Amino acid sequence: MLEAMGKTEFFSFVLTIIFANLSIWVATKIAGIKNATFGKSIIIVITTLVLIFIGRALFLNVIMKNAPDSHKNIWGYFTGMLTSLFIIRAVYRTTFGRAFLLLLFFFASNIVALIISAEVFMGGIGVLLNPQGY
Repeated sequence: MLEAMGKTEFFSFVLTIIFANLSIWVATKIAGIKNATFGKSIIIVITTLVLIFIGRALFLNVIMKNAPDSHKNIWGYFTGMLTSLFIIRAVYRTTFGRAFLLLLFFFASNIVALIISAEVFMGGIGVLLNPQGY
């Protein structure tokens, strides 16, 4: 698996899981969800990442074949996140508002993991913002 993904992508994936897991666990404590455990947050993170991957693949190859790739990625990501809202609600047995708060924390942790991965492995934020210049 490591050879196929590459070390940078693998590290980014692991970093995303760690940050998202911690942020969702903290968000459950902030939101006051009673049955919040560390194991449930791991389930939420992995399920959400898989749903986003499936949503992006579905939009890239099936639903929007002739649209630009950026539109496909955005709609696939949005579909995966929306589906994850229902999964979070079902796992924690909570309201949509609290589930949406957890989803916002997940989104923020993805951004943090992306920035850290860019700094550590790709030579800084400049590569992330201007990939053609490097």
